[in-house]
Amino acid sequence: AAAGGSPSPAEGTNEAVLAAAAAAGCNVSALLGTGEAASETTGTTGTPGEAWRAMAGLEEQLSRETDMSEEQSVRQASAMLRQLLTTATHDDNPGLMQFAQSAVPDLQKIWSFEPTREHLKGLLAMKAQNQG
Repeated sequence: AAAGGSPSPAEGTNEAVLAAAAAAGCNVSALLGTGEAASETTGTTGTPGEAWRAMAGLEEQLSRETDMSEEQSVRQASAMLRQLLTTATHDDNPGLMQFAQSAVPDLQKIWSFEPTREHLKGLLAMKAQNQG
């Protein structure tokens, strides 16, 4: 904290970013690089029903990007989440996919079930086309 007990601008920004990431459904532990992240995603492939519920939740999180009733920081976090997922699913980058799965705990359920994996890829591709 800065002198006088108030947080420095950088600390305030970090807290705001982490709060927005949590609001967008990200695993803040993974973003911070703490040890909890890897254990939280191990063995969470789930059932097809769980994969579709996870997909619905992720779609809701991604929709916050354009929801003007959400705070700006939440919209930005949702945009960053979409960019992360677009890159992780488009490029052949296992390390980035592993990070994305630890940052978004339900992604492993979505990614391990082919219909939800293809749905996510299509959703992200459609969003990219609409923006580009």
